[in-house]
Amino acid sequence: MADLLNDRSKLLQDLQVCGGSVDPLTSKHLSGFESAVPGMATSEMRRLLTDLDVRIEVHGDRLSGSYLPGNLLENDGTSTSDQRCEFAVPGVLTSRGHEARLVILRQEGGRRRPNARLMSLLIRSFAARRALIEDAPPADKATANARKSYLSRIARVSYLAPDIVQAIVEGTQPAGLGAREVLRAGELPLCWSEQRRMFGLPETES
Repeated sequence: MADLLNDRSKLLQDLQVCGGSVDPLTSKHLSGFESAVPGMATSEMRRLLTDLDVRIEVHGDRLSGSYLPGNLLENDGTSTSDQRCEFAVPGVLTSRGHEARLVILRQEGGRRRPNARLMSLLIRSFAARRALIEDAPPADKATANARKSYLSRIARVSYLAPDIVQAIVEGTQPAGLGAREVLRAGELPLCWSEQRRMFGLPETES
């Protein structure tokens, strides 16, 4: 939704569709969203979504959104149109355990900084796998079992597909994918394609 409100040309186009007045004052009014949206409090964003009557529809594993662009100018009294316009939702629905989660897809336009906790988990996962293979277990059976359980939980992250590892290193993984989400994903599939679907990454070309 923030991407939509930051796209003034899209907003102006939608206003024309619903019969709203498009003039220099309107353009200036809409440009205010570009600077206001990033600093909006959650309550302010919720109020804006309600005012625009934003609706999200599920189509299989794809989502789409619609809203009332005429309500952008409600304070000016310029438009009261009920004409809805659609916008893209950059995400997919994935199954994690028994829950359906919305995963935001990575955006190609910019590059984020790598997630420090996710990077740390990735490094620890290879160390844990090496420890399971090379290190002798403790003599105490209870301690050995606890150690094996902990290391196995961490080590499975080292079996992520190479492109997922690359995305983590470059900071281009889906915005909602962090260390906690990876650890809570449950049993990690060995199939790389299934891993990509689980974590909301696009399929690579073979």
